Amino acid sequence: RERAASTMPAGFQPIDDLDRVALRAGIPPDQFRVIREPIAGWWLEMRKPQDHTAWYRRWTTQLGPWHEAMAEQTIARYNLRSGRCLELGWGAGSLALPLVRRTKLSFIVGGYDADAAKVANARAAQSGYSDRVQAIACDPEHLPFDDNTFDYVFGHAGPAIWRNPDKVFREISRVLRPRGVALIGNGCPMQT
Repeated sequence: RERAASTMPAGFQPIDDLDRVALRAGIPPDQFRVIREPIAGWWLEMRKPQDHTAWYRRWTTQLGPWHEAMAEQTIARYNLRSGRCLELGWGAGSLALPLVRRTKLSFIVGGYDADAAKVANARAAQSGYSDRVQAIACDPEHLPFDDNTFDYVFGHAGPAIWRNPDKVFREISRVLRPRGVALIGNGCPMQT
């Protein structure tokens, strides 16, 4: 992409990678595109679906088998049985439900998007787990929890969407109990 001329006003900072900024801000890739406008230059065009909640339902349904397999592997690797958990990401709770079905874990699901939290809460209620899964919209850089609150923290797609991963990692460390485990991933299924 072209850089603006050096005649920019003092303090103006161009953003060359608008698509990466959108991803870090938690905007799903199918809801934005970078376009070239003849006079102003590059634009990031974002379009929120009319029924954003339906988008989350489709998204979590498509990745369901992957989340089920991830839950099985996580339970086996860490011998998960019970404890208090935090899942950070979009807020859809994609890993929480498969883990709750197989264990006695309880979850708070936190994410940027209130629509995703609504979907997670509806799915938990429909599955009969609303007493063990609660989703909230929150900023992972400023978690609304006390120190040493959670036994486990999961962020399977976190760094791809967190605005400032360094701050989120500090928050995870703060809310994780002594001897607790945090699992942070890049959100991409791997084929071996």
